[in-house]
This record gives sequence, C-alpha cells and structure tokens, in this order.
Amino acid sequence: MAAQNVSTGDLNDVQILLSEMYAGDTPSKYPFKDFIGTARAILENNDGRPSTTMVMADGECIGTQVHWLTKGATSLSYSGTGSSPSLSLNCDLAAGEGAIADNQTYENNVVKISNVNILDNVCGNIWDFQKLSAHQLARAMFDIRASLNASCISFLDGAKSAVNNDDDVTDGNVDGVSFASSVFDVSSTVLPWNDPDSLTVLDTIIANNAMDTAFWVGGRNSFYNAIVNSQYHRLNDNERDQVRFDEYNMFFDVKNLDSTLTGKNLFGVGVGSYLFWNTEVYESTQFTPIDENKWVAMVPDPVLRYKNSTGALVPVMYNVVYQKVCSARNSSSLKHQMSHVYEVRLQGGLVQAPASEDNHTGILKFMLS
Repeated sequence: MAAQNVSTGDLNDVQILLSEMYAGDTPSKYPFKDFIGTARAILENNDGRPSTTMVMADGECIGTQVHWLTKGATSLSYSGTGSSPSLSLNCDLAAGEGAIADNQTYENNVVKISNVNILDNVCGNIWDFQKLSAHQLARAMFDIRASLNASCISFLDGAKSAVNNDDDVTDGNVDGVSFASSVFDVSSTVLPWNDPDSLTVLDTIIANNAMDTAFWVGGRNSFYNAIVNSQYHRLNDNERDQVRFDEYNMFFDVKNLDSTLTGKNLFGVGVGSYLFWNTEVYESTQFTPIDENKWVAMVPDPVLRYKNSTGALVPVMYNVVYQKVCSARNSSSLKHQMSHVYEVRLQGGLVQAPASEDNHTGILKFMLS
C-alpha cells in the first residue's frame, strides 16, 4: 500500500502485525529480547484496589484515587465479664476506631515517552508501511519497558524498610543473617544462596516482619542456580528439590538488578506494600482520527502485563499518537517525502503504601556478603 494514502484501517492492521512479531522467535523479534524481571514481578503482583481507576478533572484523567486501610494500635474497647462499670450499657454502639478521614489522589508519576518514525517512498524496501510501523512500535515499547524496569529497581531499593520486627535477627548474627541499616546481611559461608534450605531462613524473617504474602525479586545469584539445578535433579536423580520452590513466588532479574545496585541482591516484597496503575487516556484500541493528519489509540503491550483493580492480568496499555508530516521532497521525482511519526506513551503510577505504625514499609532487602 502507498503510505501517503494511510487510512484508519491501515493503522489498525499495524497492531495485528505487532502482536504477530512476538508469536515466535523471528528475526523481527530478535533485537527486542527483554530482561524485565523486576518490572514483571511488580506489575504481575500488584494487589492494589484503587477506588476509582481514573480520577477525572475537567474531563481529563489525572491519576488514581486510593483508600488506604491501616491497622492502627492494637487495642480492645473492653475486656471483662460484662459487669464491669467500664462497659457502656447505652443503646447505641461506641464510635469505634479506624474511620478513613479522606482518600489519597495520586497523580501519574510514571510517564515514559518514545518517539519513532518511518519514511515512505523507500526504494526497494521489502517491508511495507504497516510492517515497518509495527517494528518501530516494538522498538518504542522495548525502550519504555527497559526504562520502566530501571524505575522499578530504584523503587524497590528506595522503599526498602529500615525497620526489622524479627526480634531474633537484630544486630547480631542469627542463622547466618544480621540486620543493620535497612539491609539484611546474609553470610555466604553460613547461608549460601545456592541451597534451598536458605530460603526457609529468609522466609521466616519475612513472616516475623508481618509479611504473610510476599514475593521474591532476585538478581543473578540469589537462588537462581538452585532453581535451575533442582530441575535437573528432578529429571535425572529423582531428587524432588523442585517442590521446595513451588510455593514461592520468585522472579529473577539476572541482567539488571545486581548490575544496577551492585552486589548480590534479593528483595522480599509484601504484595500490599505498593500500588501500580496504568492510565488509559484514549478511548479505544482502534485508531481514531482527531484531525486530518493525526490518529490516536490505546495499543496493548504484547509482552508486559499487570494486575488491574479486578485482580485480572491485563496488557499494559500505551497511549499512541500517529502523525503524518511532510519532511522533504525527492530531488529526482520531486515527490513529497512523508514521515510517519509515532508517539508512544506509558502513563500511570507506582507508589508506596503508607508505612505501618513503626514505619515498616513491607519491603525487605537481603544482600549476600
């Protein structure tokens, strides 16, 4: 097709081609191999339930509205036999505790934009406008995912708790672990991360920090070898080490986590300790013209998913604008050279839940010494 005569239907076909690029290991997919273990862990375990997924102001989405529930101090209104004078015998109930005075509106703090373009009238190109467009959208999404993964690593490291509620693990060494300055130090001689038994010790620390449902995000050292080895044990030696990992929600960022933070890192993350949301600005996944040369649409990511407010895993959505502009004229034919520009935007937010009464954040960091 001639790109200069692009139509809404042509643009919508681009999305089909984009999804097909990831269907197998094709030459098209090869440059876009993702190492986004941290982003995948955070997005797929997002258990936040915003009261309104998109808060509107003057008809525009500005963020998300959240009602946070906090436990408060542990206390009873009454404890006794029923005859104590301290028990009110009034008909109406006492006022009680825990009323939510207001909600928190978070504006988008994740805004990542990638601009890509293609030219038409390219002599002898075996790819047409739609295939080239799909390739460029894939390129933009790859760049955005890489940036999002870096932001998620920074988020975990910045939100790690400086509070440890496990009384047995203080400044001293217990079972090969000591705590100081917001990081649990794991002794490699006592608690090797290639041994599945080490996970039992760390899981106990998680439980004693009131994190009953947590997932793990590790680099290239923490249990990665052990999990791979356990698969071989199961196949070759009938040693069922794999079952020791089956109940643990573990993610690995073997390319970026350790290299970004340095050292050998592992995070235990409480599923309710943060909230991610994805803001969809446009109204349809079908490209819709907004003027003569601009079309807009929401385009799903073929790779990255997140858990939305209903608990379902859904694709991350990008807000995409397409514009056709004249960039030059061919010196031989004098035809106008059109540039087809795409602005691909990831908009949304990633915020930490309010800390508990003792300032515990629900995110613990372990490092192998």
